[in-house]
Amino acid sequence: MIRLVVLLVAALGLAACQTQRNADLPPAPATPKVRPGQQVAVTNAIAKELADEHTKAREPGRGAAVESLKDAGRVAENTRGYLQPLGAATEQVSAIVNQVNDDRRVVYQRLALQQKLDLATVEAIAGDARTSGEQPGRQVIDGSGGAVQR
Repeated sequence: MIRLVVLLVAALGLAACQTQRNADLPPAPATPKVRPGQQVAVTNAIAKELADEHTKAREPGRGAAVESLKDAGRVAENTRGYLQPLGAATEQVSAIVNQVNDDRRVVYQRLALQQKLDLATVEAIAGDARTSGEQPGRQVIDGSGGAVQR
């Protein structure tokens, strides 16, 4: 009986010490959760950016070039919201893809800050919007990294 009491007292003392140590630690950062309203806001903002993307392009005619490359099966949208070359890319194709992706990254970073989300979450929402909204017959990159026809 005395042993049981000693064990209980020791356990309670250890628990109290552990609680005090945990109280001294800073709180763990909260994992951002996407609320339904946030998802809609980000999706709507991405849809607007999709509509404006070619008019805001740094180079005139880049939008038509991207559409032409998609139609020819040379580039595709991936699940992170970026363009990706299919097969061996020429220097010109790589330059267009890099410019488009740089512009998109700026937009995604701005949306992430506005919505208090991490960049990867915004990229995932954008990737879903871009791949599901792609024209039938065009290639998209699926989650495993393979190109599939939409």
